[in-house]
Amino acid sequence: MINNFFKNFKINNLYILLFFLSYFIFGIFLIQDYGISWDESASRMYGFISGNYVLEKILPEETYLKLFEGIINSRFSDLSHLDAPKLMEHKDKAYGVFFELPMAFLEVVVGFNEIKNVYLFRHYVTFSIFFVGIIYFYKYLNIIFNSPSLALLGCIFLISSPRIFAESFYNSKDIIFLSIFNVSNYYGINLLMKKNFNNSILFSLSVAALTSFRVIGLLVPILYLILAIREYFLTKNINIIKIFFLTLFLFIFFLVLFWPFLWEDPIGNLIYVIFHFASRLQNQEMLYLGAEVLSSDLPWHYLFVWIIVSNPFHITIFSIIGIIIFLVNFFKKKFLSTDFNFVKLSILLIYLIIPFSTFILLRPDIQSGWRHFFFLLPSIIVFSLICINFLTRETNIKIIKNFIFIIISLSLLHTFVWSAKNHPHQYVYFNNLIYKKKLISFFDKDYWGLSNKQLIDFLVENYEDDKIYYDHINSSNIYLSLNNLKEIERKRFIKKENMPKDTKYYFYFFNNANKAPFEKQKKIMLLNNKNEIVKDIVVDGSSINTLYKIYN
Repeated sequence: MINNFFKNFKINNLYILLFFLSYFIFGIFLIQDYGISWDESASRMYGFISGNYVLEKILPEETYLKLFEGIINSRFSDLSHLDAPKLMEHKDKAYGVFFELPMAFLEVVVGFNEIKNVYLFRHYVTFSIFFVGIIYFYKYLNIIFNSPSLALLGCIFLISSPRIFAESFYNSKDIIFLSIFNVSNYYGINLLMKKNFNNSILFSLSVAALTSFRVIGLLVPILYLILAIREYFLTKNINIIKIFFLTLFLFIFFLVLFWPFLWEDPIGNLIYVIFHFASRLQNQEMLYLGAEVLSSDLPWHYLFVWIIVSNPFHITIFSIIGIIIFLVNFFKKKFLSTDFNFVKLSILLIYLIIPFSTFILLRPDIQSGWRHFFFLLPSIIVFSLICINFLTRETNIKIIKNFIFIIISLSLLHTFVWSAKNHPHQYVYFNNLIYKKKLISFFDKDYWGLSNKQLIDFLVENYEDDKIYYDHINSSNIYLSLNNLKEIERKRFIKKENMPKDTKYYFYFFNNANKAPFEKQKKIMLLNNKNEIVKDIVVDGSSINTLYKIYN
């Protein structure tokens, strides 16, 4: 059965088109279910700060002052609670703006009347870019395996990971980087196969976008250019050197073009970015394996554990077996029948070794699970496909093939059922098939406050009061989450400090992202006031966000 599926089954291009089209339509209908994350307001502000810098550079001073001075504080008043310094004075100046700068431009051009629509538009664009990245992942896998069925299965693995699925609708940092990573790899493989001007410029554009988004993206162009040099020494083909220098020049040109922070001092500012991210310390408290840890003092196994526990069983188990199969056959040179096979598989190995090694050696200050390393998942999935491909094509034991098919089917079914049951809170998914206790109680949960949307919508739908008074725990981004509402609804929400003394009750938002730092605050509040729970969002038996009604 499994052998027929993966070896003999031919997928018609029409079916592939229908799959991607259905997934896109399905995603478009779900976008409105997801809230606004902590980072979105600051990221949006950074886009305007960078845009302000660009306009100041390219426009005559008189025109600039006349048309654009004060644009953030006047037209975009919802951003006025944040500092709006010049780009070179901004605390986040080391971040790239490949996504945020165009989004700021589009926001000005479209001219949204409702702030709700601004964030909704951002989510539509984020999901659309992820969708394009999935298509390129399919094309990349098809080159690796020369099998449309395995390529499609790899895409299903990626979108079936509940955390990736959820964050593809709102995470304009890690998901966009993952998507551009897929695009860059596809054009990189194409460039290695056909060294021509078209592939050179497409690869240069994609890796410049990747690096301008996050400096760790430098890994991709450096790796592919090293492989090009290696090929030159093997073949002595002078055309390779020509394409090498052309690609290098175009990459540097596009990198500086896409990243305004580099305009004044490309080398110096790039060095600043590298050291900034290598040395920054935020010292945020996080819940990890049931204990409080600081983001600046993470254990060496942090990244490994998070990847294992927050991905579905079929990805975790097959990728581990796939890496073992890969290493055994790599050193036996069974996979290396051609030099191109060596190149393809070396790239996969390096994509895992360098990021994991960098994390273990440098222990960067990262927060919120492993989202900064989401770009590793495509390579992890490739190793799971190597396992499936090897066991279904190279072994002749029918029971093994059927067993693999059953494991894939049951794990995918379990993941889909869990995602449907807990929609739209897939961002707190943990793999509970191995460990008997619910893992969600041992780790941070809704650290971005996305579930605030469901609590706010509940109040709007169930309470007809003209004014809804509220308070919240420090970890709840309520002020930002209220932007999910239209202005007329948003004005109903008034903070507790502005509440008249004779008000009978108010509502209290408690985000259980990380209980320990705020548990004492919660207990004091509940002990001193009569209260009741009016809405509790529960996933896998654990409360991730609770709405209390507090009586005065």
